[in-house]
Amino acid sequence: MTTIILRKELIEALADYKYFLNRKYPYKAVLNLIVQRYSLTKPEKSLLYRCVHDNETASTVKNKVVSRNSVANSLLIIDGFNVLITISSALECYQVFLCDDGIVRDIMKSYRKFKFENKHIRAIELLINEIADAKPYKTIMFFDKQISFSGKVAKIINNLAKTKNLNLETELVNRNDSKVIEHAKKGVVSSSDIVILLRAPKIFDISQYIIRKHFPHKIVNIEEILKSKTGILKK
Repeated sequence: MTTIILRKELIEALADYKYFLNRKYPYKAVLNLIVQRYSLTKPEKSLLYRCVHDNETASTVKNKVVSRNSVANSLLIIDGFNVLITISSALECYQVFLCDDGIVRDIMKSYRKFKFENKHIRAIELLINEIADAKPYKTIMFFDKQISFSGKVAKIINNLAKTKNLNLETELVNRNDSKVIEHAKKGVVSSSDIVILLRAPKIFDISQYIIRKHFPHKIVNIEEILKSKTGILKK
C-alpha cells in the first residue's frame, strides 16, 4: 500500500497545477513540467491529474451534484467498476481524495491494475445497501465486458439485488463511458470520470456517500488544501 504524504513540495505542485490550468495552459505539458520541477512520484502525479481542475470545470461539476434524496424515484446510472474500485480503495485502507470539483476519487487504479477478488464483495454489499436506501425506481450498472471478471461481478450484483428486491440491471458493454453518457440525460449518474460528469445533467457521488458513512477517516480533503493557498481558487 502506498500512502501519499502531503509534503510541502506536493502542496506547492497542486497549487501550481491549478494556477496554470486556470490560465488554460495545456494540461499534459504543464503536468509533466510540474512533475519534473517537484520530483513527484507516480502516485503524486496521479493525484494532480485526477483531483485538480480549472475553476470553470470544477464549478460545472459541483453545480450538478444532487443529494441522496434526489435519487428517490429516479433512474440511477452507475459507472460500475469506477464506483466499486473507489469504494474498494477505502475498504482496503487506501486513501481517497475529495477533489476540487467536490467528487471523491481514488488514485490507485491510475497506476495499479485492479483485480477483483472475494474481499471486494464487501464493496458490492455496501453499494447494494446504499442503492436500497436511496430508493431509485431503477438502477442500471454498466461494466466493460472486455474485463475478464466483469461477468462474475455482474452476477454477484444481480444476486444481491434480488435479496433486496431492487429493480436493478447490469449491462456488459464495449464502451462503458459511452453507455453511461448515453443514459445520463435519463436520470442521475454515479461516477468520478470527469468526461462523464461533464456530460451528465445530475450527479450523485454514491462512492463518497458510502465512504463518508463507513470510512470517513480515509478521505483526504484536497479542496481544502487548495483553498489554504492564498487566492488559489480565485481566477
